[in-house]
Amino acid sequence: MLKKLNKGAAARGGAEQSSDGGAGNVLKEIMEMRAQLQEENRERHARRVSQTKHLIEVMDEFLTTEANYCRDLRHTVSTFATPLSTVLGAEEHSRLFANISQILELHTILHGEIAHSETTTDHHNAAAAQTIQSFMRLLPYFKMYSMYCDAYAMVPERLQVLRETHAAARAQIERGESDGGPTLLALLFRPVQRMCLYPLLLREALKHISEDSELYELFNTSFNSVNVTIAQVNDRVRDAVEQRKTADVLLAVHGAEEVMQAARHLQMEMHVDMRLPFSGGKVRSAQWLVRRRYKWYLLSDALLICRPNQLFGGYHQKCLWLLEKVTLVDDRLGKQTMAPLYEEAQIIRTSAGQDHAATAGGELAFKLQCATSQTLRARSI
Repeated sequence: MLKKLNKGAAARGGAEQSSDGGAGNVLKEIMEMRAQLQEENRERHARRVSQTKHLIEVMDEFLTTEANYCRDLRHTVSTFATPLSTVLGAEEHSRLFANISQILELHTILHGEIAHSETTTDHHNAAAAQTIQSFMRLLPYFKMYSMYCDAYAMVPERLQVLRETHAAARAQIERGESDGGPTLLALLFRPVQRMCLYPLLLREALKHISEDSELYELFNTSFNSVNVTIAQVNDRVRDAVEQRKTADVLLAVHGAEEVMQAARHLQMEMHVDMRLPFSGGKVRSAQWLVRRRYKWYLLSDALLICRPNQLFGGYHQKCLWLLEKVTLVDDRLGKQTMAPLYEEAQIIRTSAGQDHAATAGGELAFKLQCATSQTLRARSI
C-alpha cells in the first residue's frame, strides 16, 4: 500500500514539474519574440533615420547648388553679357549669350520658392515635397534651354574668334576674368551642365524615400518629367542643327534657294553616275543620255539632283523630285513596278555594276532612304 502511495506521489510530482517546464518554455519564447520585435523596430528606426539624413543631404545639395548656379548666372549677365552688349552687334551678342537673361529670371524664381519652402516648413518631408512641387510648376519653362543649348554648340569657337579679332570685346572679357573666378567659357557651360544635374539629384533622393509613400510618388513623377523635358530639349536642338546644316548645304547650291523650307532636313548626300537609257521617246535634254556624275542631296521629302557649277564652283540645281513621286526599281529582285514617268527622265541608271534604277513618279516617302539606303550608299563615289 505504501509503495502505491509513494508511486502516486512521485507521478504527481513529475506532472507538476512537467507543467512548470512547459509554462517556462512559453515565457521564454515570448521573451525571444519581444526581443526580436524590438530589434526589428530598432533597425527600422535606424533605416528611417538614415533615409531622413541622406534625403536632407540631397535636398540641401539641391538648394545649395541652385543658389550657386543663380550666383554664376548673375555674374555672367552683370559682368559679361550686359557690358558686351554695348560693344557687340545684337546678332553677335545673341550667338554668344542666347537667352541667358531669361534663364536667370527662371532660376531666380525657382531658387526663391525652394528657399522659402526650407525656411517656412519644419518637417523635412513637407519641405522636400514643397521644393519638388515648386520645381514641377516651373519645369515646362525649362524648354527654353533648347535655344541656349543650340547656341552653345558654337560658343567655344565664336569666343575664340572674338578674343582674336575684337579688341574691345577682348578687353571687357579680360576685365571680367581678372578677379580669378571662372572664365567666361566655363560660365557659359554652366546652363548645359545644370540641366543634366536635376535627374541625378532626383534619382539620388529616390534611393532614400520609402517606395510606398506619397513622397516617393511625387519624386518619381518629377524624375520622369524632367527626363522627358530634357529629351524634348535635345530633340529641338537636333532639329535646329539639322536645319542649319540643310541651309548651309542648300545655300551652296546655285538655284536651290527656293528649295529651303523649315521642315525640310538633309538626310544623305552622295555622288552618283547616272544616265537616261535611250528608248526612242522625246527627251527634253540630250545631256541625260550621257553618263555623268551628279550630286544627290536626299532631303526629308525630296531628292535634289545637282551638277558641278563650272563658273562659280560648287553645284547648281538640275532638278528636284518630291519623294512621293519617286520609286525605286530593282531588276535583280524582279520588281517591275513602273510608276507614271516624269517627262524629263524615264529611267535613271546608276553605274555601280548592277542594274538598279530610280524612276520619277508613284510611291515612296522614306522608302528611298530607309529601304534602299545601303544600295544608295554602295553607289556613293
